[in-house]
Amino acid sequence: MTNRRAFALLSLALTPGVVACSASPDEAAIGQQTNAIVTDTGLNGDRLPPNTLVLTYDDGPDEHTIEIAKYLWEQKIQATFFMNGRRFCKSDGRGGCALPMETRACDNGGSQAFVANPIYYPESLIDTVLSYGHRVANHTEDHCDLTGQTSGADVSYELRTTQAILDRHANAGSRYFRPPYGDWNAGTASFARTDPSLDSLIGPVFWDINGNDWSCWLNGVSVAVCEQGYVDLVHARPWRNGIIIMHDRPEFNVGYAGPLLLTQMLVPQLLAEGYGFGTLDDIPRDECPAQSNGTFCAGGTMTCHNGTCREAFEDVAPGSTYHDFIVDMLRRGITGGCSYDAATGNRWYCPESAHARSEIAVFVVRARNLALPDRAHGLLGGSPDQFLCRTAFGTYESCNSGNVPQYFDDVPPGHWAYQWIQKLAELGITTGCGVRRFCPDSTTLLDDSTVFVERAIYGCNSDLACDGAIDFPSSPLFSDVSDPGNWRFRYIQNSGFHGRWCGKADGSGFPFGRYGVADAITRRQMSALIERGLFGGARCWAPEL
Repeated sequence: MTNRRAFALLSLALTPGVVACSASPDEAAIGQQTNAIVTDTGLNGDRLPPNTLVLTYDDGPDEHTIEIAKYLWEQKIQATFFMNGRRFCKSDGRGGCALPMETRACDNGGSQAFVANPIYYPESLIDTVLSYGHRVANHTEDHCDLTGQTSGADVSYELRTTQAILDRHANAGSRYFRPPYGDWNAGTASFARTDPSLDSLIGPVFWDINGNDWSCWLNGVSVAVCEQGYVDLVHARPWRNGIIIMHDRPEFNVGYAGPLLLTQMLVPQLLAEGYGFGTLDDIPRDECPAQSNGTFCAGGTMTCHNGTCREAFEDVAPGSTYHDFIVDMLRRGITGGCSYDAATGNRWYCPESAHARSEIAVFVVRARNLALPDRAHGLLGGSPDQFLCRTAFGTYESCNSGNVPQYFDDVPPGHWAYQWIQKLAELGITTGCGVRRFCPDSTTLLDDSTVFVERAIYGCNSDLACDGAIDFPSSPLFSDVSDPGNWRFRYIQNSGFHGRWCGKADGSGFPFGRYGVADAITRRQMSALIERGLFGGARCWAPEL
């Protein structure tokens, strides 16, 4: 669901003489960062304030997930829904379900109860849950007991596959996970920490109050009796606080309304008794232990600097229009910033600097790979740099392979951005700046950046193909691209129509004023195109300058 909140206006005027930020390996090295938030011991609610509870739901989605989400929204309560990836289906391209997601047999046979005619849900359900103010979180792909999996690859698969689904919809905030059955140990944690794509996960998240609602429905226990069991467990807590676990999908009674009825009975009673409801983010924790510089804290919105949790970038102010976009790109591994000091954990983004074309290539390829993986074209997803390039034989290998044709003479093997520029060209997103030239260190203009992002979004590799893929408005939105015969017209119209960039007021009478096609794009402007275009960032509705 699109967030229709208009962005506050913020001056982005380029200063005279602005130059492209020098191409830096800091952008390429982000995937090598490690994170210590996946712990051996996990997270519970003991440190919540007294009389404060957090609602969590496992195993969904199910037939009543959206009803539960709506009811809690009406009560002004935010819950966390820990979802299994196997509950979703692959899209048929028209908003419907085609096939279930891939699944695998658990190594120890510990999968859930068999369902004769399982129902699979479109990923749009995630957007609906988010629209009611809740958080979605990772409960693995197949609900396997992770401690019983025999390899790190299997543990990684279970967490990574579901996280990729969630990340296509939730573009900000924490990335919590809960292991099925609460089974977790140091060995499993070690497995998870070997996968860079899981670096920003937080957990495991356990629970303190478990009334075994699934057992109530299995054994025919009434909703009232089951609800009282939860209340009694809350009363028994020394500080009457903690994380409550329920299940929006009743494993042995799939489709039964018990979880909704239980919620509708439990919440009013706890509110009447004076309890408050918080979120997982309200739980204090030691987020910046020794040797954690650069890792995420504060729910994935800040990073550790010599034991202190504070803003991720020294030069990106909290509350600024593009703050959340830039931090989310760091969290996803799309950017490492323009400079990083490993000794202190301090990082800079250079938001006002213009973008070199090499940096644009890194951003666009990583974002496309994460948001729209396509194994048939070497985009494997999961982590930002998990992609392959097409060889001269039609197979896919490492982009650094000698079997992969070199597209540009000015980007030889060994260039710091070689693999990303190669993939950008292979996908047809760019044809370069001249015959076999890419001009990697040249400043990128706003119009070129827009073309790159729009082609990445729609998977079209030429103007003709994009005409068929992009349904752009015919009435001009911008004063400086008002001629439908301009080859950029289709891309810029579409960008404005979808609120990826809303131009600069110029008194011309055009809806969004001037697009700024000949302006050098700044790094913070690029964050808006990427996040709004590929990760559902809140769109703009009026000129931004």
